[in-house]
Amino acid sequence: MNLHRYRFILTRPLQLLPVLFGISLVTFVLVRLIPGDPARVLLGAKSTPDAIARIRAQFGLDEPIWLQYVYFLKNLGLGDMGKSILYKIPVLQLVGERVGPTLALILGSVLLSLLLAIPLASLAATQRGRFTDHAIRLFSTAGLGFPPFWLAIMLIIVFSVKLDLFPVAGWGDTLIDQLHHLMLPCFTVALALSAVITRNLRASMIAELASDHATAARARGLS
Repeated sequence: MNLHRYRFILTRPLQLLPVLFGISLVTFVLVRLIPGDPARVLLGAKSTPDAIARIRAQFGLDEPIWLQYVYFLKNLGLGDMGKSILYKIPVLQLVGERVGPTLALILGSVLLSLLLAIPLASLAATQRGRFTDHAIRLFSTAGLGFPPFWLAIMLIIVFSVKLDLFPVAGWGDTLIDQLHHLMLPCFTVALALSAVITRNLRASMIAELASDHATAARARGLS
């Protein structure tokens, strides 16, 4: 039993390698299918044929497509993701600068969605079949039906443009300013996420309330 467990632990990460290879291949192919020449984009409107040829040779764009993929894997393994054409800085640095705000957005959205979903699901389960339950289920259904991007636009229009309560975009310098910038994006994600959690948690709570141990507890006088 222990041998099987250790074999599973050792072989499981190896199964990730084909997945990573497939992701890298699909990413490489999709980028190459984008219309336009990267050399022309780098040089701009005043590009000349000689300058384009030098840029293509510098970045290996004149090599066969399979060799470009080999270079892509080599640079990826070394942590070299190239330089952003738009921001003019290394891609790895650009991604690293956005890890913090992204993690803060994820954490804030999850916490806010749980703060919304747990009380709503509990209330719906204990008030099953009543007006409160129907209202909460309607809220969940509406949350599932509204596209998150549309909901985000509507919230920006109402709370940022009309009421001027939250900034439209950006990331603040101080902690208070950053929390202020995070409130509206976290609330948008939480509304979409809490709809799913509320429905699933409500169904689980209803099943649990009808279980044998819950019935036995109520028979002993527990609420």
